[in-house]
Amino acid sequence: MSLIIGIGNTEPENPMNQYYGIQWNIPQRGDTNISVTRIGNWDLHKSLPLQNQMKRCLLSDDGKVLNYLHATDSNKLSTGALANLTGASGMVEVEMPDTYYKFEEDSAYGRCLLSPYPLPGFSLWKKKYISAYEASVSRTTLTLASVVNNTAEYRGGNNTAGWDETYRSLLGRPVTNLSTVEFMNYARKRGAGWYSNLYEAHLQMFWLFAVEFCTFNSQAVLGGASRSYVQQENGSKYAKPNAQGLMDGGLGDGVSTLTSAQWESFNSYNPFVPCGMTNVLGNRTGTVQYTITNASGDTIETVEVPSYRGIENPFGHIWKWTEGAKVVTVSGAGKLYVAEDLTSQSLADNNTNVSGYRFVGDLPATNGYVKNILGGEYGDILPKEIGGSASSFFYDYFYQSTSPCRVCAVGGASYYGTHCGLGYVSTDHVPSYRYVTCGSRLCFQATA
Repeated sequence: MSLIIGIGNTEPENPMNQYYGIQWNIPQRGDTNISVTRIGNWDLHKSLPLQNQMKRCLLSDDGKVLNYLHATDSNKLSTGALANLTGASGMVEVEMPDTYYKFEEDSAYGRCLLSPYPLPGFSLWKKKYISAYEASVSRTTLTLASVVNNTAEYRGGNNTAGWDETYRSLLGRPVTNLSTVEFMNYARKRGAGWYSNLYEAHLQMFWLFAVEFCTFNSQAVLGGASRSYVQQENGSKYAKPNAQGLMDGGLGDGVSTLTSAQWESFNSYNPFVPCGMTNVLGNRTGTVQYTITNASGDTIETVEVPSYRGIENPFGHIWKWTEGAKVVTVSGAGKLYVAEDLTSQSLADNNTNVSGYRFVGDLPATNGYVKNILGGEYGDILPKEIGGSASSFFYDYFYQSTSPCRVCAVGGASYYGTHCGLGYVSTDHVPSYRYVTCGSRLCFQATA
């Protein structure tokens, strides 16, 4: 722990202390919760140099940024000109910068330290791009996409054409009812470096959020107790620093408040939130109201669609299949493995082969709210122990099964309520499983 020399608002004394992070107490028997505190350089907690580099852009198939989108309105380019988000001018992605990280753990505390600089002992999450929206697919070419496109070519959900131009239209909605393997293969059609929802991308997003808001509760109320947000005339809200210059609260419930009966009756569990709902927020963290109505125009439910730094619906609405992590059952115990080399692995191969994967740890054998995470030097967020609740410890839920090979779905779907969040993970299904509540994202990371 030689790098930790300042906690709270203690002024750093080491000129190399160009990092900021969080510390939490490791749960002990009898604990009813944990406490998360900010550590490191207090000025960096206020300036958020890594999080403030996250921004929406239009990305070419060879991984080049063609244009950045406007910071406060993604319907425009950074120049103010109208943006074409249909796919004709590139994929709509969120750039996540090179992020240096270090995780520490002892018998009492866990720590996550982040820095924009290659400090001694720190590892690197390379710059990558994660889709601004839940993934769509070209129905002609079966190529994964991140677009705002209301044509039949990008019809979402299970591709029910008969609903077009009705109250439950799937035009402009994300695609579901595809397996992890299909999402992975459709992403590869875009070219080298393209993936579906990368486990590492989700992991990086989780920790960027946790450090920024100093919480593991991504469903905490936007703005927190200090109500640190700005209400816009169009009904959207975005977070702002509190009186201490720090971010407070979380992302709210997200799209998680429907009942199963409501969703099934509305459109048989297909996605219903249009891609691009949060464009009015630009790169800001906040929520946008969306009202679901039936054929008679009656309100079924009004939801708050969240965006974290340009990443729309980072949890809730639909599950997001990931690639790059698998769970293999050995003697009845689920063991988490994470791919070490993205260029040489079939990351969601439907077998128990773990060549090229690192072993992370054993997972709990029962479902439940997460009490403690596997952590380790990579900060893996799947559980080591369950026994938490919707209002304590790591706040989110975990599902498991005993199938020989399983993949991870993250975030939860529209009727899972307090189970949902950035840390909600299901390892309940094999790579070939598909269902209308399950979608993904589109990621890019350069292979070189």
